[in-house]
Amino acid sequence: MKEMEQKYRQFTIDDSFLKTASFKLVDDILFSNVGNEGVLLHLKLSEYYSLNETCLPFWEALQNHQPFEPVIEKMISEYDVERTQVICDLKAFLTDLFKLGLLSEISN
Repeated sequence: MKEMEQKYRQFTIDDSFLKTASFKLVDDILFSNVGNEGVLLHLKLSEYYSLNETCLPFWEALQNHQPFEPVIEKMISEYDVERTQVICDLKAFLTDLFKLGLLSEISN
């Protein structure tokens, strides 16, 4: 895990990343929408994680193997936020998922 964390810390979010980065979620995760939020259950660890409303579009992109660029553009228009803020939030979200062991592979 430490080797993967070290590799992960080296990525940068640029236009290429947003259009081509590919992530694989671990197989033992259940997801459920609860109102405007989401709940993840890591079956192997029996741990729950909550996703706030702004993380849900990122999660859906991960689940559907979609690029992040359209998600970012949608969030900018819906929430009237700066692009840099959305990218910062995306990076924090991906970092958290990786540290929790919910992402098993990163490639771009």
